[in-house]
Amino acid sequence: MPETLRSQADAFLTALVIFVAPIVAVTDYLAKYRLHATNSFQTAAAKPSPKQIQQRMALRSALLAEVQE
Repeated sequence: MPETLRSQADAFLTALVIFVAPIVAVTDYLAKYRLHATNSFQTAAAKPSPKQIQQRMALRSALLAEVQE
């Protein structure tokens, strides 16, 4: 995993897997993803704060840069 991605590891692997091996869609749930108030991309608030938006954009930019590399 790139050191620049402090989070988003699952998104990084998901983005790259299509270049590594054939993929198949599975309709069954194989895992659980825990959501809570401090998740970067999940919030109970109807509208994210400017700080949350900035954090999301920074994470997405880092993810995109690493995938492109």
